[in-house]
Amino acid sequence: MSGFFWLSTGAFLRQTISWIATIFVIRLLLPSDYGLMAMAMSFIGIISSFSELGMGSSIVQAENIKEFEIRKLFGFSITISFIGWLMCLIIAPPIASFYNAPKLVLIIRILSLNLLFSSLYIVPKALLVREINFKTISIIEGISVFGSSMLTLLLAIHGVGVWSLVIGLNGLHVLKIILFNAVCSTWFKPAFNFKGSGKFISYGMHITGSRLLYSIYHQSDAIIIGKILGDNLLGIYNVALSLASIPVNKALPIINEISFTSFSRMQDDMERIRKNLLRACRYIAIPSFPIFFGMASVAPEGVPLLLGPKWNSVVIPFQLLCFVIPLKSLSPIIHTTINAVGKPVINLTNNLITTVIMILGFFIGVRYGLHGVCIAWIIAYPISFIITSRRALHFLGMTLINYLYEAFFPMITSSIMFFCIVILKMGLYDFSPLPTLIICILFGIVFYTMAIVIFQKDEYFKIKIFISETISLYVRKNI
Repeated sequence: MSGFFWLSTGAFLRQTISWIATIFVIRLLLPSDYGLMAMAMSFIGIISSFSELGMGSSIVQAENIKEFEIRKLFGFSITISFIGWLMCLIIAPPIASFYNAPKLVLIIRILSLNLLFSSLYIVPKALLVREINFKTISIIEGISVFGSSMLTLLLAIHGVGVWSLVIGLNGLHVLKIILFNAVCSTWFKPAFNFKGSGKFISYGMHITGSRLLYSIYHQSDAIIIGKILGDNLLGIYNVALSLASIPVNKALPIINEISFTSFSRMQDDMERIRKNLLRACRYIAIPSFPIFFGMASVAPEGVPLLLGPKWNSVVIPFQLLCFVIPLKSLSPIIHTTINAVGKPVINLTNNLITTVIMILGFFIGVRYGLHGVCIAWIIAYPISFIITSRRALHFLGMTLINYLYEAFFPMITSSIMFFCIVILKMGLYDFSPLPTLIICILFGIVFYTMAIVIFQKDEYFKIKIFISETISLYVRKNI
């Protein structure tokens, strides 16, 4: 709970600063700038998924690990990352030719340095996670994100275009190298003799296989859009997806990081894991559905105010994506639990299934333009979710119906809230966008809160007591 407090508080503060800067950057840059960045990251993201072969997860998950084993895993991570960097140098020209965008060659080669950078702080970060020292992690992440955001904004103001995004991302990893190694009590010298590391490498390979497949399907939409529709529409899609994913990208990594560490420690107590997995699903679903359905309902007013009129074409893709992301937010915690109990091979198969289904959906959807790709998310992802979640939950001794039951009330209530806001906006037709936006947001908050208090009174008090006890425990422990 202390870890959750520090990660959530730190994430809120740094992401508030980061996204204020990001909004200004979006207003300064062009869709084509974000399109070029997405093209470069689509391939680098795939390569980075196996850059360290899951060595960080191996350090966290292991029940016992010795210093010489950590040194070997460190050396192994550096070796694999170096190979990944060389691959990026070689494939940069073919990728640029694939997209017919010569600028990508240098962009990819500069961004690929992050593969090397990330390997240099993987051990100190993994050890902090293993110790559940999320206070230090939160502070380091906060400083790094703030510094990177300010650097990106400063470069964007000076008109360097896409290079503000490239250099800003590199700056983020450089700051992490400095700070994570500065706080590490012991600096481990990498060892390049990997004998005896087989069990860690085997576990990491399964983790890496899952990450690779996840990354392929996660980047496949950008690859397909960039190739067929071009950098301008890819930039619009990338901004829409980034905006729609803000709550998930900022909150879920916190939950997953803490869950992975905690579930790894209780991996022999399956009943306890099942209980906490359902609890996690409930606490993710309660805010997720109203947030995303609410964002979809006010997008026509909110997006132009936030980004400026040149980004009006983001509205419909943003709305469509908001309808699928709540379901998408319920999947990672299952994935994390499977890894924590030492069965990453299940996730490997599930990610293969998801990759096939989603890529097929994107190929069909792109024939109908950018909106077709977004509709492909709405149709293909639920199919993938049902198939893969049933497989994973069966191993944990649970059913999909029991798991989704925890999300049923938030989903139904949020759907009703969405239609009520749409009807409300009809009565506010003569209002300007800003007052309409404020009224609708306040209505949504009141509507959903009252529904929880009236129809989920027991759950409301459980959450209230849970938060109160967590804060009290933290205060007694730390003050």
